Amino acid sequence: MYPLRHVRNKIKVVPLITFAVGIVFAFEAANFYESKYLASLIFGYASNKIWHENAPEHELNQIWKICSPALFGSIGADIDLSKINAGVLGWTFLIIVTGMTTEFTVMWGLANIFFKKTWTKGERLFSSGCCLGKAAFQASLGSSVLNMAIKFNATAYYPMSYDILTISIICILIAGPVGSITTISLGNKYLTKKSEKPNLHFAK
Repeated sequence: MYPLRHVRNKIKVVPLITFAVGIVFAFEAANFYESKYLASLIFGYASNKIWHENAPEHELNQIWKICSPALFGSIGADIDLSKINAGVLGWTFLIIVTGMTTEFTVMWGLANIFFKKTWTKGERLFSSGCCLGKAAFQASLGSSVLNMAIKFNATAYYPMSYDILTISIICILIAGPVGSITTISLGNKYLTKKSEKPNLHFAK
């Protein structure tokens, strides 16, 4: 991506998405099932570090607005309620609520430790709340266990795989909306745009 650092952002988006998606399929074909999404994430992060302020953030945001309804809509359409084990629902909600509460608490604590002098209270609250929606994307990997069990005909793992899938689906249904609502509401309340290129200073 280094040769594209001076190219227009609308052009950068095409190879960026192509390589990011291609890495997932390439790693899948190479039997690196667990690392394919991590590899794609690292590729995107590395591209951003190369491009800096010239990264196509606006263009990707517009694409995400179009793709996100299709992504979460397909997840909802694929839900088979007959496969959900009602016996794990109680523990599922407990795990999700505990996990999201812990995540927010840890991020709030870290923000107060490292950025108390440079960020306002609202900015620290916003940064902590942004992490809540991340669980929805992590949960999207929940079907991997079931897919592997089906692929290798490991029928003994089917019940556990469906339980994991149940937790993942409910996590998406909870964490996705909560993360979106929190990010939008806190962002509109606490964040203000002072300049086109804000100068961020991090506490040492």
